[in-house]
Amino acid sequence: MGNTQGSFNARFEVELDENHVNREECNANENQLNSIVRHSGEQVRIEFHTENENAILGAIFTVSEPPFLSDVDRVILGNRIKNLDNCKLSGDACKGEVKAQIMIEGLDEHEDQAKDIGELIEKLNHDVQNHKLVVIAPHGGNIEPGTDLEAEYVANHFSCDRVSLWLCKGFSSKTNGQSNEDALERWHITSTKISEKSFPKLNTIIGNNPSFDYSIAFHGWTENSICVGGNPDNPDHELKCDIKAAIKNALKERNSDIEVHLSPCPVGQFNGDNPKNIVNCLGTNAIQIEQCRGARDNFHDDIAQAVVNVIGTRINA
Repeated sequence: MGNTQGSFNARFEVELDENHVNREECNANENQLNSIVRHSGEQVRIEFHTENENAILGAIFTVSEPPFLSDVDRVILGNRIKNLDNCKLSGDACKGEVKAQIMIEGLDEHEDQAKDIGELIEKLNHDVQNHKLVVIAPHGGNIEPGTDLEAEYVANHFSCDRVSLWLCKGFSSKTNGQSNEDALERWHITSTKISEKSFPKLNTIIGNNPSFDYSIAFHGWTENSICVGGNPDNPDHELKCDIKAAIKNALKERNSDIEVHLSPCPVGQFNGDNPKNIVNCLGTNAIQIEQCRGARDNFHDDIAQAVVNVIGTRINA
């Protein structure tokens, strides 16, 4: 049996040049990665002690492509964790652990505790009889606030034999009781890079072919608009247009002037059209909804209800 709960000691370095190591990736010794049964494209967890309150800080990274490092115990991290500056040094180096298991076991049942200690949890509500719809929010909690609320809203409007819900909630760490607002930099993994081998609950609903007729992913971005994208070859050709129109009408009724786009989005890498995007791996008809912070903060229920109105006619037919 693989040692997928294993770990190894590490000395962390940060690579400032994204051309060498992507900001969400890490590089390490191949033999050490093999010892914990982790490979390129899968996620690992790093942990180190901080100077502030001597707390242990965790984060997740995707293992980069070869070539791997020849040095034992040396791990190069992409440049995204500002709290690495607060690492409690040992011999002039930031030392810690690399772990195969990216989440603390059992914490998913204790969301308040996860929030208090700034951790990441994975949740799944799934009836094995359901192959109609799965709603996901990979970046819930403090990562992309409001997206998990939208996914839960949609899931709560249908019976369990019509909808499944998968989401992750990542929370910010705290110093002296104050949020460090670091959830995004510690817990975000790009949707095309999410490996089901690192997310055990996701692994139970994903296969070589899409398991659901429909999949909908709620996301947040830094643009000041909303964009509806997803699989460019949806068999349900009207789905994207219907969802865009429903969201636009819902916002209009609330006197909001937030623009709603149809892919191609104003920022190209957010179209959700990559076959490796987790939403496209889950559903034959896949939708990705990117939203500005104002939409998620002020209109999350309105947007979710608009999606309910459109998708309900499909899955209840």
